[in-house]
Amino acid sequence: MRPRFFSVEFVPILAPSVNRVFWRTNLRIRGMFIRVNDFTLANGMEIKVRKRRKHVKYTRKRISRPQPAQGLSSKAMSKLSGSNKRQRGSNSGLVTIRASKITPKKIDWLREGVIPSGRVMGIVGHPGQGKSLLITDLAAAVSRRRPWPTESARGKGGWVIMLSAEDDPRDTTVPRLIAVDADLDRIVFLTAFRESNGAKRLVSLGTDLMRIGRKIKAMNEKGRRVRLVTIDPIGAYLGDGNHRIARNDAAQVRGLIDQIGAFAAEYRLAVMFVLHRPKKSSGGALAQMAGSYEFFAGPRMNLLVVGEANTDSHLLVLSKHNLRSGGIAYRYRIKVKKIGNGIKAPYVEFEQASIAISADEALAAESGKGASRPTKPDAQAWLLGVLATRPMRRKSVMKLGARAGFSTRQLRTAREALGVTTTKSHVGSQTEWALPRQCKRKS
Repeated sequence: MRPRFFSVEFVPILAPSVNRVFWRTNLRIRGMFIRVNDFTLANGMEIKVRKRRKHVKYTRKRISRPQPAQGLSSKAMSKLSGSNKRQRGSNSGLVTIRASKITPKKIDWLREGVIPSGRVMGIVGHPGQGKSLLITDLAAAVSRRRPWPTESARGKGGWVIMLSAEDDPRDTTVPRLIAVDADLDRIVFLTAFRESNGAKRLVSLGTDLMRIGRKIKAMNEKGRRVRLVTIDPIGAYLGDGNHRIARNDAAQVRGLIDQIGAFAAEYRLAVMFVLHRPKKSSGGALAQMAGSYEFFAGPRMNLLVVGEANTDSHLLVLSKHNLRSGGIAYRYRIKVKKIGNGIKAPYVEFEQASIAISADEALAAESGKGASRPTKPDAQAWLLGVLATRPMRRKSVMKLGARAGFSTRQLRTAREALGVTTTKSHVGSQTEWALPRQCKRKS
């Protein structure tokens, strides 16, 4: 069934990107206005119109390409093209610059050689290894303008904005900040975003980054210079619903990391996010990110938390180092401090000397597969040094070995490899360990 009355009108639309005019076709059928999708009319175009209330019947009409006189004159067309070019801008195109015109500049460091300013970087580790404690320790150092993590890494001081989705500031984060002597007046928690209807929701990095920027700009104008923004963990701030960023989607994650990087560069601050390592992590440092590979590839520097086998210490390793040389790690331990009112808070304590070890070597040592440059002496070498002068009781050896970070099994394996003998002076006495040459001297 065909409609009895219809009219066709053509509306010219300029597309500067391809330098031609497209025609939007509007179709009027019995007073009803129906818009057909934009297209370029060829010699003939078939338009399909679906009638209302009749979802199975269609009307087709053949339309010839209109001439300028039918729709728009040549003069009017050129006028339209010129006006649109002025609106779109005549300087569109590729932007280039000669290398000789670029003035080199030094990297701006928040903490010399460790935390770059104007960049985004991540800290990655398993749960329980102190990632959040490292974040609070860094925030305290920035608020007090203290070096971090060692005395050699000096830097700037200022205000800190913290996004923490897993810990309650009242009973967890603030006590931790007090334990490391932070300036609480210079640390601000960004807890939620309030909608126009009064409802609160978690901040989304995909939609609220501009709002955070306006807040930082307002703080800077009041003399409250923001130097650091921490996100713990980043997976909690990827949004929800239709605006959620899929953590395993490389394109979406890379786009987010690029946006955060531009945000950090615009406001000249450092952005540090926390990310968990996968439950079953294997391979090198590049495979230690839970989610898309772009969490690692996007930032210019990353820090990896690695546990040391048979000890209570951990290593903070530079796992990606595009802005400086790598092979550096910092050893720390988690301790507890009383801050008053019966409250105890954990904190991290760094050793002042850095360690020459790469991220892959630290991971190999953590997994028990060995490393080319171990972070502590070999068990055999240690046992040989302990027994070099005189025999020693077994219990004493085990006690000293535990302090040095060796397990009972490691010490027994070292004893068998060295041929250490076990003797008793009399019945009921304690067992003594001695090197073979010491046994010969006794005889």
